[in-house]
Amino acid sequence: MLPSMSEAAEQNSELRAAAPLRIARLARRATVLIGAVAVGWFLWKFDTRWVPPGMNTNPDVPAGSWVLLDRYATGLRVGSDVFVETPHGELVSRVTALDPQTVTIRHPDPRATWGDSELFGPLDRSQVLGTIVVTLAPSNEGGRGR
Repeated sequence: MLPSMSEAAEQNSELRAAAPLRIARLARRATVLIGAVAVGWFLWKFDTRWVPPGMNTNPDVPAGSWVLLDRYATGLRVGSDVFVETPHGELVSRVTALDPQTVTIRHPDPRATWGDSELFGPLDRSQVLGTIVVTLAPSNEGGRGR
């Protein structure tokens, strides 16, 4: 037996009511997927570090600051503030010369007590831990955790 006209109309209206719910469910799933991909990319591309207390090499990046680093140094150029691995440990400094294999750093603060390329020469590019993208300075001069 064929369904009556009222039953067919009722089924049609149920399908129309369900369509927005399916679209909303699909949109939520897509949003979660896009968000997970974005977080994964962010964690792959960026790193964070604390600037050690007493580090007086760069007045733009005070000691105790928390910095966001582009770990692949994609924007590395002369004038970039960088975190580098040196013979004296990890330092914050500024790039003053750059070639395909090496990086030369000089501290913007002439009173810095840490050595730069003037002392130990140019660094291999692999010693650049990342370019500083964002600096969150401490709320006071006391340094980290205060």
